[in-house]
Amino acid sequence: MNESNVWEKRFSRERSARKQAEAILEKKSAALYHSNESLKAAQTDLEMQVHQRTQALETAIEQMQREVVLRREAENRLRESRDSALELSELKTQFLARMSHEMRTPLNAVIGLTGILLDSTTSPEQENHLRTVRSSGEMLLRIINDILDLSKIDADKLELEYAPVLIENILEQTISLVMLDASKKNITFKYDKNLGTHCELVLDGGRVQQLVLNLLSNAVKYSHRGRITLTAELIQDDTISPPAELIEFAPRGENQLLSITISDEGIGIAPDDMEQLFQPFTQFAEGVAAGGTGLGLTICKRLCELMGGDVHAESELGKGSTFGFTIPCRIPETTDDEAVQGSSSTVFPSTSETGAWLLSGRMNEHMIARHAEDSYKKPLSILLADDYEVNRMVQHAQLEQLGYRADAVANGEEALRALHARDYDLILMDIRMPVMDGLEATRLIRNRQSEHQPFIVAVTASAIDGDREKFVAVGMDDYISKPVDMGALAAVLSRAYDNKVKARTTMDAENMTPLDLDFSELQSRLGHATDELLRKVIPVYLRELPARQQSLSQSFAEKDVQVFAQVCHGLKGSSRSIGANELARRCEAAERQGFEGELPTQNEINDLLQLTARTAKALEAKLQSLNGETA
Repeated sequence: MNESNVWEKRFSRERSARKQAEAILEKKSAALYHSNESLKAAQTDLEMQVHQRTQALETAIEQMQREVVLRREAENRLRESRDSALELSELKTQFLARMSHEMRTPLNAVIGLTGILLDSTTSPEQENHLRTVRSSGEMLLRIINDILDLSKIDADKLELEYAPVLIENILEQTISLVMLDASKKNITFKYDKNLGTHCELVLDGGRVQQLVLNLLSNAVKYSHRGRITLTAELIQDDTISPPAELIEFAPRGENQLLSITISDEGIGIAPDDMEQLFQPFTQFAEGVAAGGTGLGLTICKRLCELMGGDVHAESELGKGSTFGFTIPCRIPETTDDEAVQGSSSTVFPSTSETGAWLLSGRMNEHMIARHAEDSYKKPLSILLADDYEVNRMVQHAQLEQLGYRADAVANGEEALRALHARDYDLILMDIRMPVMDGLEATRLIRNRQSEHQPFIVAVTASAIDGDREKFVAVGMDDYISKPVDMGALAAVLSRAYDNKVKARTTMDAENMTPLDLDFSELQSRLGHATDELLRKVIPVYLRELPARQQSLSQSFAEKDVQVFAQVCHGLKGSSRSIGANELARRCEAAERQGFEGELPTQNEINDLLQLTARTAKALEAKLQSLNGETA
């Protein structure tokens, strides 16, 4: 094989190989082209998807922004609606408070004037008409109080007044208030208690009394016979959360749960009506002249919730009902271990005598009768100032048992208005009241330009150290604690009458020409030293005279003839030695009468006290003359 053939074969193989390589390259290029085209298509599709997603996201963002704007607008509208509702609620509360105040003003005048007329009327028919007018006015006041209480609760403006109280006294007083109505239906009361050994509980006694009275009144109203059972139980419960006000008043007290239930055998309530039972203005009194506003149970429920508790009810039509409530309370750190309540069950017959006995704190009936008998000899015009209707009812009933009537107002401002219409001898003044409290009212009363100043007594649930000093500092004369004890109230009435007599005799003495004094005997014995002695003796006599006047009044009121005679004997001697011969002669006659076992009449004791005031005025004038002063 020649060399050319060799190269030709080699060239042929190389060409064949190159063609194969070109074919492979072309195939690879085509595959790469198709891959690039697929990649471009995928990229285009991805870009399309990204674009679509971006548009969808932008649309969602725009929608979200619109929703945010709409939500903000809705929130603004809700805020405006809420503010408007709060403003309307505040305006409603202010309107009701103002209207109740304006309505109370003429009603207080009606009730007060009927009280004056009742004191002076002699016709039985007129007295009956006046009592009807007075009771109608008091009913209107109760309706106003119900509406105002509900308004205060709705507006979150009702303040609780926590203090240590004797819960058993509160419950017995409340039972006594419904005794008269119950006695007309021959209903008996059963009182079961399981209160442990604690004499005091920290709670709002006035509001608890209001709750119990509402439920008891309903039980009596819707019962025609049978028995009403009140059960009071104290339950220790570490899981309860007392209201902040209760914790603030008794920070280290022991948590308890007070449970009170009232069961009756009355007409009952239909199952379909139970769901609406605690709604405002709801009444279920088929065949019963119920009356009222239909707010009692609503107020009970709201009050319980306000105090951190709840109210419950069970009833069966025709067989009776059971209403009850539970509220947190606390046992104060220090309790009176001697006053043990324990567990007991008592049945009370429904009579006015039983009601009086419970209301008086179980005072002896002869003591009550004696105080009532004294009321005719010790007349007093009395004003009650307390925003709790139940407190006013209790004090009204207690005063009636002691032989007195009283007018009532709901705050200090109304007390001032009442004083413009009539002079009162005694004001029983609550401390914490809306519009104007008792302290401010007392300050304004004492600053009045008036010859007549009433005897003002603070009536308060608070009895902490320093209270008496605070009350005296603003011008109050005395104070008693809630729940009011009948014995303490009787003592206050006696002191108020003594103050009335003292004020009257002082005023009468100031309007009279002072009596003449006779110093001739002193001058005959002492000569020129008489004036010097009188300068020393008269201040001593005047300093001791108020205590002697008080002893005269007190011994006369207590019908203690021996003490009365001894006081007259001492006053006779000191008066004669200082030249007050007229007073000495009068004391001598009264002394002789006392040692014979008799007391002077009311007019005679008034004249004697007036004479002591005139004597004091004459001696004051003499002392000024001796000291070179002008009257």
